[in-house]
Amino acid sequence: MPNTNQLYPIFLKANRLNILIVGGGTVAFEKLSFLLKSSPNAKVELVALDFDEKTRNLARRFSIPLFQKSYHEIDVIDRDLVIGATNHGPINLRIHRDVKRNRGLVNI
Repeated sequence: MPNTNQLYPIFLKANRLNILIVGGGTVAFEKLSFLLKSSPNAKVELVALDFDEKTRNLARRFSIPLFQKSYHEIDVIDRDLVIGATNHGPINLRIHRDVKRNRGLVNI
């Protein structure tokens, strides 16, 4: 099958998963907004050096924990889904590699 879509859509019960979003800017805000729109009770945490005001306000409204720190591989251990939402390509690649090593689902 030439030139076919290689993506497989899935539905996840986000309130039953341990989810991490790495990033605190526009992309993280979009990912968090979409996640909370479809699953307002999602179990999610965010890790980033900085969080923009929109992301901070949305997280506050839904009681989402924010951890203002550098990303480390230990952050992805025991996560069911990790979303890499940074604007730094090498960090996103590192997140992808670390999550795959820990056998989790990853979205970059």
